[in-house]
Amino acid sequence: MSTAKRLPYRHPGVYIPYTNAGIGPHDWWTSDPRITENGFIYVDSLGRDRVLLVQSVSTGELFVNKIIRATEFQTVLPAELRISTTPEADCPLPTPHIVEGKLRRQFDECVAWQWFNDGTYSMYFRYCNGGTMGGLIEKYHAHLRPVPESFIWLAIERFCEIIRYFHGGLIPRQYGVAPHALWDRISHRDFAPNNVFIHYEPTRGGRVPNAGLEMNAFPNIIIGDFGEAALRTDNPFFMPNGVFGLPTFQLWEDVYLMGECLRSLAQTHIPDIPALIDPINENPMATVNGHMPAGDIPYSNDLINTLSEFEFPGGALGADIFGNHINAAGVVTPNYRVMPRFNRINNVILPLAQRRVRRYRGILRPRPAGYYRDIDVSWTRPPRVMPYEYLGVPAPPPPLAKAKKGKAAHKCPTPEREQKRRKLRHVTAWHHIRPKYQVKSLQYYPIKMTDINDVPPPAPYPPSPPGGDSTSPGE
Repeated sequence: MSTAKRLPYRHPGVYIPYTNAGIGPHDWWTSDPRITENGFIYVDSLGRDRVLLVQSVSTGELFVNKIIRATEFQTVLPAELRISTTPEADCPLPTPHIVEGKLRRQFDECVAWQWFNDGTYSMYFRYCNGGTMGGLIEKYHAHLRPVPESFIWLAIERFCEIIRYFHGGLIPRQYGVAPHALWDRISHRDFAPNNVFIHYEPTRGGRVPNAGLEMNAFPNIIIGDFGEAALRTDNPFFMPNGVFGLPTFQLWEDVYLMGECLRSLAQTHIPDIPALIDPINENPMATVNGHMPAGDIPYSNDLINTLSEFEFPGGALGADIFGNHINAAGVVTPNYRVMPRFNRINNVILPLAQRRVRRYRGILRPRPAGYYRDIDVSWTRPPRVMPYEYLGVPAPPPPLAKAKKGKAAHKCPTPEREQKRRKLRHVTAWHHIRPKYQVKSLQYYPIKMTDINDVPPPAPYPPSPPGGDSTSPGE
């Protein structure tokens, strides 16, 4: 009876074995053998059959298993491996490290990879439990609420640190050091909100402080999905297209895309206007406070001025980044030339963001009661993460009904149960390169019940705690 009480919940799930049998000794790697040694539980599909969410049986951690077909890359290694946190990377990215006593994650961490004889790569990345920046933006916009200024400054700080590494090879809090002379610069080329991930580090447990959880207001912000990335020394013939389809390496590309992401964070409270084709550019920063809902505090001048640096002439009137303008000297100049350069980001924008983040975190202790709860952004995290429930083998798709002349063929909607079954095909698609899945009974401990938090904190957001600003370098 004790076992029944201890494990009262169960359902059939899908177990994916892991093996390196038949793979050469240099064709696989893992940062921790415990992650892979007992295989994985299938949780969900994030991108059809190419991106699976799985759970390590040994460690209980969640990982994103990304599968890259041989036809998708032309270099020796796929871009997501050659620019990664693995030892095999042509250009290694920093692994998680401690900054001011807190774990800092900047880049999507690859923990294991395999290469199969047909040229397919299978890569495992740590799962980010806060979803994407795009998801956070959508949820704030659904409520027409502004993103807390504290979080926008945090995003500016983390994005500038990422650009600092891309262009100069400098890690966070590395001051007084010039960019590496021989550094092979990196361009992500798809610096979009859906490729920026948010992660809330686990807490130690125990009583929640009166101010709330600091991590829920200041999570880690991580850039991932380097599938379109390139190095400055890459042969343009083999270079991925990137979001703009540019045939050559361009340093301004990531800066502009970073600025678009930041400006969209400051526009979530603005209602959709159907007439706008490019709302991020057609809602200039100088106007965003005019849309601020009653009760919310306008964004600071420092924030508005900083984000305005990523705008370009004519953007509010429908021009695009590839257009031209007449500069102050009367010379026709490409719009992308106005994007902040490395020295501006490194020496002005980043230090300002670091001071603002430090101030919003709170310089003096204790923090005001409820402070972090009032600027909490964790309510935007994905609401559901559950292991896949095995419902049997999916039925073959029915033949389409014959269309009548001049009309499209009728297609009945797929029942929800069959939609779930079809996700199993995302696992079976890879049986030719790895072991077949097994159906196992997944059993659970008694459920811990908590309230659902799916709305933003009420207006107004609190100002930064008292204590003044910091004037020390880099703080």
